[in-house]
Amino acid sequence: MKERLSITLNQELYKEVKRKADELHEPVSRIIEKAISAWRRDEITESLKEYYVNIEPEHEEIVKDAESLIDEVWKQ
Repeated sequence: MKERLSITLNQELYKEVKRKADELHEPVSRIIEKAISAWRRDEITESLKEYYVNIEPEHEEIVKDAESLIDEVWKQ
């Protein structure tokens, strides 16, 4: 289910988003939705990396595996 949202952007940012929307033949709202999803994905990724980095140092190999797994999952 979709919800309506009214936002205000500076003119240059709006022009950039509008240009991208036109280029991709998508509505501006879809471009903004993608941007928010990417931001959320980055936030989750950073939290996961932080968690794994802060676990016991002897688990360093797990951290490396987790980082590549996180990157792989987000590509999908």
